Amino acid sequence: MRFGVLLALSVIVMTIPQSAFAENTPEDTAYSANLSSKYTDVYYVVENAYVVIATSPDANLKSTSAKYKAWVKKMIPAIDKVLASIPAVVAITPSPGYAKSDALLKKYLKDMTTELTLKKKILLAKKIVNSDLTKDASLISLITKDMNAWSSAQQADSALANFSAPSTWPTITFSQGPDQNNILTLYATLADSVSFSQKALQVTGYAFEWYEGTISATPIPTKILLADLTDEQKKAPLTVSLSGVVTKGTYLFRVAAINSAGQGEWSTPFTTTMP
Repeated sequence: MRFGVLLALSVIVMTIPQSAFAENTPEDTAYSANLSSKYTDVYYVVENAYVVIATSPDANLKSTSAKYKAWVKKMIPAIDKVLASIPAVVAITPSPGYAKSDALLKKYLKDMTTELTLKKKILLAKKIVNSDLTKDASLISLITKDMNAWSSAQQADSALANFSAPSTWPTITFSQGPDQNNILTLYATLADSVSFSQKALQVTGYAFEWYEGTISATPIPTKILLADLTDEQKKAPLTVSLSGVVTKGTYLFRVAAINSAGQGEWSTPFTTTMP
């Protein structure tokens, strides 16, 4: 009786990705906390203990050997502990932000329960039934697919649940020159930085404010939505302008990125003096 290969395939486990910030809604925050306390702190722990036993070399010994029988005696309570930890995870009420991944988690745990229950039956049986081994192998394959599906969905849900308005901003490069009407104009060109990525932050637009002389002056606001840009404009670095500037004049500029979560923080003022 050799279960080593089958058992090894069934002991893949996944931790919950830990977010660097709190979810946007109290419901999502509560769900994440419950998942951490019931899955990561309990299920994951007993599942890992089960893994250690299940992958023991003793699993590949003859079923009549003393070491194999001792291994089975360790496996049964290990399986029972995993099974006992599952209902608490299943009982967690899904939040709107994690509804998709939670459904996949519950499917994974349901299939895991079926597989472990069958495995326990196989281990305790006096005679192995080949159809049980075949079914166990199929369940292991299904569980692996379940976990992969849940892992992807959970990470996607977590990213959306933690999605927020940008807290960083692009770098700014100033230039000057006459516009098409030969009016002296100041230009501010945006670019990604180490802490800011327009694509990663799913930026949909920017709010800008120009100031003349000092930040306490009345701001000259403007806003640009990326959807309003032409295809050619989207290919070039985004540039905004202030016409009618004067020689030797000092100008301040600040920017805030916008995404579906709202307008982000204003940048610290960028300052330039006209030549």
